[in-house]
Amino acid sequence: MAYIEEEMKKRRGEGDIGDQTSAEAKESGSYHDIYDELYKIPDHLRVDKKPVVEGNVQLSTQMLTAIPEVDLGMDVRLQNIAATEHAKRALSENQQSGNKQNKNTEYNAPSRFSMPKQTTHDNNRSRSDKRHTATDDAVMERFKKRMRN
Repeated sequence: MAYIEEEMKKRRGEGDIGDQTSAEAKESGSYHDIYDELYKIPDHLRVDKKPVVEGNVQLSTQMLTAIPEVDLGMDVRLQNIAATEHAKRALSENQQSGNKQNKNTEYNAPSRFSMPKQTTHDNNRSRSDKRHTATDDAVMERFKKRMRN
């Protein structure tokens, strides 16, 4: 603990630092750290510190945004609140009583564009006119050939 106090006194520049350090200070005139001298600011370059005045937070945000806020009064605020509530009520009524079928058609509209179009054949063959053959035997023969090789 004593070591910490000694070091703090050295840094503050207080007297009675210790036997060794006081001897060194007497020899050199005063104890100075060379690195501390590098960080010293000359008197002609120093800026006077102005006291910090905490202003209105709202004022500082207005200065940052550069948009002045105008107080319209309580009557205008109440009118805005009433208009907002009226618009919310009208919107909810329209949603509840709206045409639900119209919403469904609007919802499915993109899928109609990707539906394939059915083509009609000019030769007008029906399924009954097609050749009736058993494909099981042909498939079985192909399978056997593949398994042999």
